[in-house]
Amino acid sequence: RSTLSKVIFVCAVLLAVGFMPQILEAAIRHIDSRQITERLGEIHAFITGKGAGGYNLSGRLTLYGNTMKAFFHSPIWGNRTLGFDGHATFLTVLADTGLLGGIPFYALLVTICNTVLRYMGENKKQFKVVIAMFAMIGLTNPVHASLPVGFVTWFLAPLIIMMILKEKEKDETAMEN
Repeated sequence: RSTLSKVIFVCAVLLAVGFMPQILEAAIRHIDSRQITERLGEIHAFITGKGAGGYNLSGRLTLYGNTMKAFFHSPIWGNRTLGFDGHATFLTVLADTGLLGGIPFYALLVTICNTVLRYMGENKKQFKVVIAMFAMIGLTNPVHASLPVGFVTWFLAPLIIMMILKEKEKDETAMEN
């Protein structure tokens, strides 16, 4: 990527963050789903300083706080007998297993990502989207508790992307001939 592309991307992200309350308000007005508009309303209230009174956001923030407290209670060994799920993979793994389990877990994820990105070569843009989605899900949901989701994300998705790209290359080669 060129430097100009990076500057434009950073400016776009900053604008999106700056106008997030207005973006959320517009989404709330135009989305028909009551469930989605309630969630967006909770997020809007939270980021505009009106509190996190909604059940979903308030409950998540409580779980995140409890998970961080559990981690700091035993940061080396972890608390393998937590009576709750922290609802965020990247926090819960540390609370459950401490640094002794968290460091290998994160090292494995980084190694898998780097290996797949190297394997995909010039086609790695497609897997970067998968990585971004998994990171967002891991910050807000208990992905570690769902082995099939992790398996699909880290192993099957890159293989499927590669298969699609190889078929596309075959089709393009056949059309050229």
